[in-house]
Amino acid sequence: MKLAVIPNIDRDKDLNFTEKLLAFLQPYDAEVLMEEYFRGRVSRDVRFCPRETLYREADAAIAIGGDGTFLRIARAAAEHDVAILGINMGRVGYMTELEPSELDQIAKLFAGDYRVEERMMLSASVLRGGERVYEKLGLNDAVVHNGMISRILDIDLYADGTIMNAYRADGIIISTPTGSTAYSMAAGGPIVDPVMNCLSVIPICPHSLYSRAIVFPDTAKVEVVLPRLHGKDALLTVDGSEGFAVRQGDRVCIQKSEQKTKIIRVKKSSFYDTLYRKLADRGVQR
Repeated sequence: MKLAVIPNIDRDKDLNFTEKLLAFLQPYDAEVLMEEYFRGRVSRDVRFCPRETLYREADAAIAIGGDGTFLRIARAAAEHDVAILGINMGRVGYMTELEPSELDQIAKLFAGDYRVEERMMLSASVLRGGERVYEKLGLNDAVVHNGMISRILDIDLYADGTIMNAYRADGIIISTPTGSTAYSMAAGGPIVDPVMNCLSVIPICPHSLYSRAIVFPDTAKVEVVLPRLHGKDALLTVDGSEGFAVRQGDRVCIQKSEQKTKIIRVKKSSFYDTLYRKLADRGVQR
């Protein structure tokens, strides 16, 4: 098995945990791949690859970091149909499977004692004058928001070409089921079991008594248009990435992607077990 090991050096600054992982993998029938950046930084027997070929050569990937690390890796891994096992060195770790103390669980990979979950992804693009000027793949969400400026946005929401609502709000979130436990949840959106395929639309701080989240089937093409802007451009961010400037009249199009994120599970816990445990860790305890 060819395993890509991908640490976030902001989370594992001295690569101490990465070294422990590499030592653990050594007795197993695994060829470990890492980015060229780590050449000379790790002491174990590793094959180094350029970033652009790492996922192409790997059978699976081990992501070391938090949810942000997992989201970044998910986009590249999905393009090459590579499944990911996440090890949490962040704070919440909704998407990661293991904690650093559970390193021994990785042995299940080599015993065939694991399952692979498939998660829906979304594709977000911006049309300007009929031309596509931006496109990005996301696992969690696409957010159109007012950026650093505290001003309200006028937002028109369309589904399959039909206008659904007009909002005055700080922004709008279009979330996958996986993203429903992230920004969407914090904004009052529904928590959706990730086995479902749908898109949830949640206004951010709407200036209305009646604005509600809307859940669309995964076949829907959701579009966001800003009919007027007061001042600077708004921003589109996908999975919390660097924002793309959205101008007045641009059409932000979000729909289900054909690509999927594959997540390796070696524990028996369900989505509901994980959800309760992670929420309890954040102060909601019984």
